[in-house]
Amino acid sequence: MSAVYILAAGGTGGHMFPAEAFAAELKRRGLIPVLITDDRGAPYSARPMSGFSGVPVHTIRAGTLSPKRPLKSAKAIFDIMAGIVAAYRIERSHRPALAVGFGGYPALPAMLAARWAGIPRLIHEQNAVIGRANRWLAPRVEGIATSFDETRGLHPKDQGKVRVTGNPVRSAIAYVGGKPYPDPGAGARINLLVMGGSLGARVMGDVVPDGIGRLPPALRQRITVVQQCREETLEQVRA
Repeated sequence: MSAVYILAAGGTGGHMFPAEAFAAELKRRGLIPVLITDDRGAPYSARPMSGFSGVPVHTIRAGTLSPKRPLKSAKAIFDIMAGIVAAYRIERSHRPALAVGFGGYPALPAMLAARWAGIPRLIHEQNAVIGRANRWLAPRVEGIATSFDETRGLHPKDQGKVRVTGNPVRSAIAYVGGKPYPDPGAGARINLLVMGGSLGARVMGDVVPDGIGRLPPALRQRITVVQQCREETLEQVRA
């Protein structure tokens, strides 16, 4: 029987896409990934041609701790405890060989439940500065995979657990990344795709239109822009 791997990830693309790439690789090797996330993360697994296709998906309750908002933090603690109980039951039923956390607060209950269930644990950090959830989990796991040679925010006593693996990349993205950039030639259209953050980073909505607006008119007229942005900045970016 193939080994089962629990993947725990928060509900944003920065956490979910590396988990998806890892899930696809596990399936390629004949292993069984099981995803634990929250209501925000679940739609990522339902996308057409997703690496999560055929993967069991469990949603649990989770919350974000906010020191400046004590009432919100109190509710978050209650939600995290409920998530731990749910995740513990899920993990006990699947009997996984390993639990891998990809960050985000929804990963906290699943990884804490794995600890109490006696399941070996690994976290992956996508950023050059470790996120809050992973920083809290770091002393409580056996291994830490990082995307950069140096990751700020890790406690010195946890450095011995670190292995630099890079950031898992989906095969479709790796395929496009390996293709040469086509020379548009003089006077041809230039197609520009702008992405930032899983929902569109606000800073990109500020700097990209301004930067394009500063180009010479002849060059600016050749550019076709498709930009991912937040709903509240849509009209600003479009203008």
